[in-house]
Amino acid sequence: MGISPWEIRYRNALEPGVAMPTGQIADAGTAIKETLLAVKDIYEANPLAGIACCLKNTGLGVGVPDTGRTLLKVEGGKVHVLTSAACLGQGLATVMIQMVSEITGVSGELIKAGAPDTAVTPDAGTSTASRQTLFTGEATRRAALALAGELKDRSLEELEGREFYGEYTGITDPLNAPKENPLNHVAYSYATQVVVLDEKGKVKKIVAAHDIGRAINPTAIEGQVEGGIAMGLGYALKEDFPLRDGVPVVRYATLGLFRLRICLR
Repeated sequence: MGISPWEIRYRNALEPGVAMPTGQIADAGTAIKETLLAVKDIYEANPLAGIACCLKNTGLGVGVPDTGRTLLKVEGGKVHVLTSAACLGQGLATVMIQMVSEITGVSGELIKAGAPDTAVTPDAGTSTASRQTLFTGEATRRAALALAGELKDRSLEELEGREFYGEYTGITDPLNAPKENPLNHVAYSYATQVVVLDEKGKVKKIVAAHDIGRAINPTAIEGQVEGGIAMGLGYALKEDFPLRDGVPVVRYATLGLFRLRICLR
């Protein structure tokens, strides 16, 4: 048809106000076309390049109960951020400290993120579906607003022992809900990636453009993007997980996972 891989994606990409396959209306923050535009020049300048774009839901969605919860406790002159949300390397503790500090004006040195402990931390759901920064982050923001209200007239020392609770629930519709335009997920993010090969067919460069909404911690977001690229490269080029009758027949060390020296080249 004489249409480039970039062009056919751009013509068919979601725009604000367009219905998704499930019927949900893409909101004003939908920017997958912007990610395509961000990589257009480098894609067209390299004949040996591949391109792909995608969207990713945030939260469990599809009508599944989905709640983030945070408890802020003033103890020992510091604000302790308590939640059962597991941090798996995504930087959740840093994000929560940032939110509390920005909203309350309390120095980050006086804010501590506690470890998950079912005896003292409220249930914040699983660390899956890219949900914790949004759901538990919003719960943290709400708790911080309550604390900030008290700090207008009282010092942190005067609030010793006080607790401030925050909760956020994403209300969504199940798949095949009897609605013309259901809300299956509270938010989405979008990305376009270009892989450039050299004349020998080796990976020369990867360019990634991501629409993730407001970046609470830009450095952490960059790390997540780079980590995702490394995982994708490993999955596509090196890794193998052979099975025999459904049983793995390979050792972890021989799976072909990228080593640090490969990732840093």
